[in-house]
Amino acid sequence: MTRPVRSVLLAVLLSTSPLALAAPAATVQEAVQRAVISNPEVQASWHAFRAAQEEQEVARGGYYPRVDLTAGIGRERQSDPGVADRNYTRRGATLSLNQMVYDGFATRSEVARLGHATLTRYFEVISASEDIALEAVKAYADVLRYRELTELARENFLRHKEVFDQIEARVSARVGRRVDFEQAAGRLALAESNLLTEASNLHDVTARYQRIVGELPADALAPMTRISDGIPDDPLEALRLAYEGHPAFHAAVENVRAAGQEAKGKDAAFRPRIDLRARQSVDYNTDGVDGRHGDQVVELVLNYNLFKGGSDRATVRQYAERVNMAKDLRDKSCRD
Repeated sequence: MTRPVRSVLLAVLLSTSPLALAAPAATVQEAVQRAVISNPEVQASWHAFRAAQEEQEVARGGYYPRVDLTAGIGRERQSDPGVADRNYTRRGATLSLNQMVYDGFATRSEVARLGHATLTRYFEVISASEDIALEAVKAYADVLRYRELTELARENFLRHKEVFDQIEARVSARVGRRVDFEQAAGRLALAESNLLTEASNLHDVTARYQRIVGELPADALAPMTRISDGIPDDPLEALRLAYEGHPAFHAAVENVRAAGQEAKGKDAAFRPRIDLRARQSVDYNTDGVDGRHGDQVVELVLNYNLFKGGSDRATVRQYAERVNMAKDLRDKSCRD
């Protein structure tokens, strides 16, 4: 499916007015629109895409400082040898700031990973929309076809019924042959059986249409145009377009890129982390000493893990295998 059509599918999810959905769909375009809007799988993939966008914003928060305010008040009792017990009220507040200066590019890798994960969810929305759109087109075409077949079967039955009544009247008047009557009865029974079969098929495809589109088909459905227009005659060209336009394949590619960024982020465990920290504290009656006590700190803190039992190296190998797994799933999507 082309990119403009993809954009339309996404826009449909957001811009369709409920009033526009009041009447049953009368064209295949309307049926596809109703199916995409009302399908729970499409809606779930859409919300997964929106959640992925917000998750990336969560990761971007790692670039910004964290500011906390802590305040407390309480009754404290102090006991010391040779000194009478003292009771006093202690209160205070602390304002602290922590700004990440360097984290081994862990935050950058996480933001990049979630960017690719968001694209993965986006292509999954397109894939789910295209799948349900295809099912809606099939259901629409089946309803049209079986309505026509049922009408032909009904006309055939009525004609056989008319012939049967004429032959029956002739036989009753003793001017017709019995063998003609039996032959007409057999043909009428076959026509009735065909009518019941087509009516049953129409009932089945109508129920399938209702399940996919979310409503019963309109009494009058517009005929479909040719859906083979635009398909290349060259098989290689058709295959190239399939690779370029298939959303499931693009989702698998973005999943590989996301796995690569996730694996790259695990290298941060072998690098130091540097934070800028500032703290302002104000306390009253600390340690039994009356009055106001203040504390101001600004510091640059480095944290560098020297040994962790080989866990970090094992984690790097683990996520390298996840990258290989994502590549295998991409190749499977390509073959499919």
